[in-house]
Amino acid sequence: MQTSLNGTISLMVDTMTPMVKAILVSIGNIIGIAITVFTCILFAKIFRAIIMLVYDFSRGTIFIDKNKFTFLSSSYYFGIHR
Repeated sequence: MQTSLNGTISLMVDTMTPMVKAILVSIGNIIGIAITVFTCILFAKIFRAIIMLVYDFSRGTIFIDKNKFTFLSSSYYFGIHR
């Protein structure tokens, strides 16, 4: 047995023209690709920040400014701002 919500949704999809369906599918694909690219960039930035933090600790060049609570290290020059 179909619920009424599923029935109305399938009825709406069935009555749509193929053009509208294609437009909706393409919009969905574009949004999905944008979300995927955004998450990939975010994870890459986090991964690079962690690597640079470990690298700074291993070199001993990291120091924490207690007045401003900012990390000032070589990772700062790689464009990672905390």
